[in-house]
Amino acid sequence: MGIFSKFIRKKSDAKEENGDQKGSVSEALAEISIKMSEFNINDLFEDLADTLTETRSEENITLLFETAKDVPSKVIGDRKHLGLVLQYLLENAIDFTAEGEVKLKIERQYSNLNEIHFRFKVLDSGVGIHPEAVKEILTPFFKGEIYSLNELGIEGEGLFYAREILKKMKGKLSVTSTEGKGSTFVVDVSLFATDPLNKRHYRLPDEASRLLRVKIFDIDHKSAEGLTKLFEYFRHTVSAPNLHHLNALSGINDYDLIIIPDKLINEKIMAQIKAIKLKKSLELVLISDRKVSVNEKVLELADAQIFKPFNQQMIYELLIDLSAVNPVKE
Repeated sequence: MGIFSKFIRKKSDAKEENGDQKGSVSEALAEISIKMSEFNINDLFEDLADTLTETRSEENITLLFETAKDVPSKVIGDRKHLGLVLQYLLENAIDFTAEGEVKLKIERQYSNLNEIHFRFKVLDSGVGIHPEAVKEILTPFFKGEIYSLNELGIEGEGLFYAREILKKMKGKLSVTSTEGKGSTFVVDVSLFATDPLNKRHYRLPDEASRLLRVKIFDIDHKSAEGLTKLFEYFRHTVSAPNLHHLNALSGINDYDLIIIPDKLINEKIMAQIKAIKLKKSLELVLISDRKVSVNEKVLELADAQIFKPFNQQMIYELLIDLSAVNPVKE
């Protein structure tokens, strides 16, 4: 039986304390002012990744960002409050997922001139929510009011804040869930395009537009799948074999770029990469965690480094950086 199966309201004796808390929530919501400005969606993703690394760093959970190809990189909206909404939802998803994945997925629904209706989905593979509790999960509750949350020391204002912030943004928050399989929180909100006629949002300069043969070595299959899509956006040929362990590299002579998590690189693999680099042009990109330091010898061997969770802007900038280090020969 999942945690949210026990989602029961508690008649708290501490009415005065909870009354003070609810008053604070009302005051905080009343002070919210929506301010529009231009921002890069990928920068928002980076901020979320950094924040979650500090507040919700879980080794057994893979955090993934997935953006549809028609989502522009730059938009106009309230970055601060959209970021808070997504942060609350991601933290909630991580709190109730013991292992597996938590994904933030962004889709473009439809457009009206420069107004774009977006759908942000936060999906988890956690405990799920009991059907009777789904309608209550977005109402304000506080530490001590719900037995199951109290056991984990989790306060419940975040989801209510998210819903109320979205109301001020003329957006909507909804949730679907299957008990024991996970939940999906859906944010529907409008943002505005800075360049509504632009259909390709990550246009590489000519010097970085060479087509590459890329091979990804990663035992985290979901991560490798997401990274494959990001490179395929730029029309590169990508191979990502289904690995369960990695002792040596196979079939890399035919590739221009190999991507490997730094923690999987051993002495044998380092020697293999060094030998191939002496014979041909081969670029090595490391996949690293944001809070874990990397062996200096491995860093010296690498041409670049990227950090989970990935986003499209990250790969765009990586390709430009690699073209500067290893320019195309005439």
